[in-house]
Amino acid sequence: MTRKKPSDGSFTTFLFLLLFLVLTLLRLRPFIVLSGSMAPAIKTGSLVLVDTCGRDPEKGEIITFSNGSSYVTHRILEKKKDGNLITKGDANSTIDPAEVPKSQLLGTVKIIIPWIGYPIQFCHQHPLICLLFILFFYTIQKWNRSHALFVKGDFP
Repeated sequence: MTRKKPSDGSFTTFLFLLLFLVLTLLRLRPFIVLSGSMAPAIKTGSLVLVDTCGRDPEKGEIITFSNGSSYVTHRILEKKKDGNLITKGDANSTIDPAEVPKSQLLGTVKIIIPWIGYPIQFCHQHPLICLLFILFFYTIQKWNRSHALFVKGDFP
């Protein structure tokens, strides 16, 4: 009895689901940095994973907070006695105009992955193009496997 080898597509899907599960269990939430306000510590287009466990951040840590309908990732310069935070982007010349209350704090940045945010943001804005791109390369891979020139171990 022969067993069918799982396809690369199912293995890739498994890896993405495993990654999602690990991020969820560790309470890490992804955000894409769209400005250069935190350069050089965090470059534009980076993906940051934010620890949302609710621990109290310290001065000097990088946090992500809600600012109306957007999210901001900046460094804590000072903690006020009332719990509010004074923040500033590393590349900015002035502190942020408003204090950050604890209710707007989402968490502290734990992992920074440079550049990966650009393709993720593109796919978020243009899902049909990304789907067509993935289908195109999946089709090429399947065609190459079905039209292989050499059998395994039969190389010249």
